[in-house]
Amino acid sequence: MKKAIFLCTAAFLLSGIGVSHQAQAAVSASKQRAAEVKAIVDTVAKKLPKHPIHSVMYIRANNFEVLAGTCSLRAHILTSKTVSAGKADKIKVRLNRERCQ
Repeated sequence: MKKAIFLCTAAFLLSGIGVSHQAQAAVSASKQRAAEVKAIVDTVAKKLPKHPIHSVMYIRANNFEVLAGTCSLRAHILTSKTVSAGKADKIKVRLNRERCQ
């Protein structure tokens, strides 16, 4: 009986550790995406200073559509690797030509 209680307790504790690693991975992925969006907003704000940014839409991996004023443009993330300390490298963004109405 003691052995069964020990095994159940060990299984419960180990499953909790696995969940916490998954939760941490989700949080770091969210922080990475936030850093990418911030880099895109900063880059677009420099390129189109007179147009307020209305939205940044995720299209697919490393591709975003940005609506700024009456203009829209595509932003591509070129580098977004994380370093071992968990901090993002400097994220480089390439912008396509803007389409304005």
